[in-house]
Amino acid sequence: MRIYKSELRIIKDEEIEEGPEFLLSWGFDLDGLKASLERIGQVTPLLLRPDGTRFKLICGFRRLTAMRELGSREVTGLILPDEISRKDALLLALEENLSHRRFNNAEKVLALSHLSSVFQKDEVIRDYLPRLGLPPKDLVLNRYLSLSALGTDAFSALAGGELDPEAAELLLNFHKQDRSALMSLFMLLRPSRNKRREIVIWTYEIFKRDGLSVENLLDEPDFR
Repeated sequence: MRIYKSELRIIKDEEIEEGPEFLLSWGFDLDGLKASLERIGQVTPLLLRPDGTRFKLICGFRRLTAMRELGSREVTGLILPDEISRKDALLLALEENLSHRRFNNAEKVLALSHLSSVFQKDEVIRDYLPRLGLPPKDLVLNRYLSLSALGTDAFSALAGGELDPEAAELLLNFHKQDRSALMSLFMLLRPSRNKRREIVIWTYEIFKRDGLSVENLLDEPDFR
């Protein structure tokens, strides 16, 4: 990666475009971060890239969200040069996040989706699956990339650890409304992670055998 000159500045909140350039956070709790910001203020600057008269957020999405919720209208930003490549900007965001926290499974999906847009598949498998604590296998990359198609509820369950990647991959065999019905069942029953996986497997086997939609299956007396 090249070394880029950067400039530390105070930036008005309205100068920052909505949404980060690379979303790498999902399912996070801001209470601890907000308590820290209230106690000692912003310590680590946001990473920003010029985009016309405004700035794109490269890194610091959780910090910015917390500061906005606290009513802050100005932030400290490290301004990267506008010629920085998309690949280098992504690597800065990835490494900055990995330096202080572990990614949950939903965040690994987000990271691998971004990495696959700028690197060859073999590079992602060799260099970045281990970086994310995953075995460097083609099967693993394909599974995580496929999970980007999950709906919001299932993706949040993946982030919170209530749904493991293997069970989440099985959910993709169902239509969107059936995935939603299963997630509603999980919210009602609150099964353990292993039980969730069993329910998905059993439901999929019945779905293949009898051709029943999940919504119809949930109304069957024997199933209930």
